[in-house]
Amino acid sequence: NNTSMKDLLLRACLLMGILFTTPTCFADTPIQEDFMFEVISEEDSTCEISGMIPNGYDGILVIPEICTSYTGNESHSYRVIGIGDYAFYYMEMSLNSVQLPNSITYIGAHAFERCTALSTINIPYGVTAIRDGAFAECLVLQTDIPNSVVTIGKEAFCSCASFTSIDIPNSVTTIGDWAFDGCYNTKVLTIGSNVSTIGDHAFTNLSLLEEIRVLSPTPPMIQANTFDDYTVPLYVPIGAAPAYQSTPYWANFDIKESDFTGIGATREDAITVSTNGNEIHLHGIENGTSPLVMVHNTKGQLIYSGTDTTIKTPGRGLYIVTVANQTFKDCL
Repeated sequence: NNTSMKDLLLRACLLMGILFTTPTCFADTPIQEDFMFEVISEEDSTCEISGMIPNGYDGILVIPEICTSYTGNESHSYRVIGIGDYAFYYMEMSLNSVQLPNSITYIGAHAFERCTALSTINIPYGVTAIRDGAFAECLVLQTDIPNSVVTIGKEAFCSCASFTSIDIPNSVTTIGDWAFDGCYNTKVLTIGSNVSTIGDHAFTNLSLLEEIRVLSPTPPMIQANTFDDYTVPLYVPIGAAPAYQSTPYWANFDIKESDFTGIGATREDAITVSTNGNEIHLHGIENGTSPLVMVHNTKGQLIYSGTDTTIKTPGRGLYIVTVANQTFKDCL
């Protein structure tokens, strides 16, 4: 009847209205997926990624720098400056590699927590905050923290069991409670020169730890349980031993002085990449430093992981190079 037909048409119009006002975001990459996002500022045209459609993905996930919303025939573009809280939480085995755009300035709380198959992610130079639980229980993750991060939240890297070293850059001032607890394969811990506060249990359950380096001549404030093994050798700058020996909890260590010249010398913004035949060449890496280099193909397969500055590829094609938290796309 006419009433039923009008009702159906009304529902169809309402549904179309919902569809055409849904924010969507498209990645200009070999693999295209839709992302959900939330607008942070209409005035500044900024947004954060809040999730993905569909909620599951196998392969390399490339987060775009620009998101666009559509309302009828009108569109509005927003610059992605953050990953929202819980954006990719608990994706477990469905997510194994992520590339973030250089526009990112923060990674939200629990954003990648329990992505247990996530092995690689570039944290771009320019990120200033890694919030609570951002990468907690990412069991196979390997990544570097860029020399732009200021705060590392509670449990941010808790149980990242594949870390063999932890390098806190000089830009960091605050490390939260339990931040690196359970990173039990870590052998060397380096704490940057500007860290002033380290939370409770931040570096507990690092059962293979062989050496701690603190680059600041002024002892950071720590708690009674920031560390749980005071038999590990502690190295501090030349002339700083008396300060550490007179500071609560630091005094429990066997303190030795060391010359840290050159540590942390690689600047993320100084690295460049070139190609020659089937080889990828990295430039701008200071002598004595060895940032992790990872090369993927466009299918998300890891081609290389190591510290070489000349890398041979299987053949011609498009490769994605991640080094010192920068990402480069190179076509051979």
